[in-house]
Amino acid sequence: MKNGERRLHEFIWGVMELDDAPDEDARRKVVEEFDYQRKKMMVRLTLSLLICTGFLYFGAWWIAHAGDTREMLLGFFLLMIGLESSVLLKLWYWVVDSRMATSKEIKQVQLQLSRIAARLDAMSPTANEGEGGTNHVDA
Repeated sequence: MKNGERRLHEFIWGVMELDDAPDEDARRKVVEEFDYQRKKMMVRLTLSLLICTGFLYFGAWWIAHAGDTREMLLGFFLLMIGLESSVLLKLWYWVVDSRMATSKEIKQVQLQLSRIAARLDAMSPTANEGEGGTNHVDA
């Protein structure tokens, strides 16, 4: 697990417990962290796609200026590396972006459930009587 993913994992699952984060500030922190990770991922993807495009164009140029079959095959090989790498990078981005969007939504739902549970605790008759019991079931 890379450093950014580990930091995000620790932020989501290790540092913030559900009971500690029923407020709007916690939701904003989660959204900011996911947005930061997404922007960082977009920078990596853009740089990688530029490199792949360079291989693609260099391979096409090599084929156009090839003197014999061996050079033409080398150019074709470079062209295919650039093309296939760009396709794989786009698929990787789609998978990772979907995973991050799903994780973001799950965390927001957890925060909403925590807020609802806190409101139910405050509204329950046992909380008003001071008996210390709760009416909801912990998940």
